[in-house]
Amino acid sequence: MENAASYLLYSGTMALSVLFAWLARTFPVTRRHRRQLNPLFWTLSFATLWFVMGFRHEIGHDYFNYKEIFESVSREGFWGFYYEGQWLEPGYVLFLRLVDLVWGDFSGVFACSAFIGLYFFYRAFAFEWEKSDPALSVFVFSTTQYQI
Repeated sequence: MENAASYLLYSGTMALSVLFAWLARTFPVTRRHRRQLNPLFWTLSFATLWFVMGFRHEIGHDYFNYKEIFESVSREGFWGFYYEGQWLEPGYVLFLRLVDLVWGDFSGVFACSAFIGLYFFYRAFAFEWEKSDPALSVFVFSTTQYQI
């Protein structure tokens, strides 16, 4: 029964996000003599996925590993992490350190990384929205994103 609730949550999230993306294309707005995706529906599509991806708690096989790495970087700092003999990509360690300084909590890691990733995907989807279908793009992205 627990799995059924998860399937309903993720399927509903994807369906709602795709619906908002479809509405964004169906009801475009004109700004500066250019047609654009409807920003209200496009933002709702983004926010639907971001909320579920960014604010998950103790979900996934690697959640606790990421939490342990974050706590180590938080405790030891950027250089201290490497001084202790640990090794990770410096960009990721810097990202963890910045999240620790700004957010101060591990939940910020998923919220920030989900926002950054989704932001660039949605920008790319919106760039050629008249030549491709944003709803299909969101559907393909969300189904491949959640299969893990």
